Amino acid sequence: MRLVHAVGTVLIVGTVALGAAELLQARSELPSRVASHFGADGHADGWMSRDAFVSVSIGVLAFLGALFLGLAYGIPLLPISLINIPHREYWLATERRRATLDAVTKMLLAMGVVTTALLCGVFKLTIDANLETEPRLDGTEWSLLAGFAVVFVAILGATLWRFRKPA
Repeated sequence: MRLVHAVGTVLIVGTVALGAAELLQARSELPSRVASHFGADGHADGWMSRDAFVSVSIGVLAFLGALFLGLAYGIPLLPISLINIPHREYWLATERRRATLDAVTKMLLAMGVVTTALLCGVFKLTIDANLETEPRLDGTEWSLLAGFAVVFVAILGATLWRFRKPA
């Protein structure tokens, strides 16, 4: 396994583990009825039990971590027809296939890291909001989402640049 793959894997697994640990640690501090959804204005508009919130949050985090890892490491097993990259025939030709699949794996791992980190941030903001008398988000979620979007678009842009039309 290449170093970049190992680092990406550790970051995804570590982010999922840290997020799950944060949720489990906060469980005892959360009210029995947790605000789990907030409107654009930051006010709570959806609720669930504390145990359901913690379980669903950990489940979603683990599922997304496993999904990105499964996609990243499963991509070499897929038929070429299922790999959707620009100029697929060129980039997946026998002499370039290994390097191309390596680049796709790195992209999927990077997307997995930023996605699981985003979820951890959202869960932390939700926990913090629920520790207040009246659960409400303070607007920080928009900065978190903007940061995620910038990084996600940068990863996607770098990937598209990598697979631009050959000269």
